[in-house]
Amino acid sequence: MQQAAACTHMLQQQQQQQQQQLQQEQQEQQEQQEQQEQQEQQQQEMQQQKQKQQQQQQQQQLVQQCQMTNTQSEAADAAPAAAAAAAAAAAAAAAAAATAADIARRMKKWNVKEERQQQQQ
Repeated sequence: MQQAAACTHMLQQQQQQQQQQLQQEQQEQQEQQEQQEQQEQQQQEMQQQKQKQQQQQQQQQLVQQCQMTNTQSEAADAAPAAAAAAAAAAAAAAAAAATAADIARRMKKWNVKEERQQQQQ
């Protein structure tokens, strides 16, 4: 009788330890995932900043080219069109970056779900 009680007690302890270990692993995974998402978001923000800078440089180059090849008045007329084109390009790049970020986030969530399902089986 005592042996059975001791056995049951050991089983309960083992189950508790396994549960604690599982919870700890899940918490660590969640923390890692959050860190990864933060890093990716920072990278994407940096990428968007770079794209904006590049587009501003391209816009300045366009304006300079207009000023060199045309008269001052023609360049002044062309500058708003160049600015509008650069703004449209910036908007398209931002949309593409946002879409890429969304896809990456969804893929990561899907991968985490897959891993959890595999661990449970």
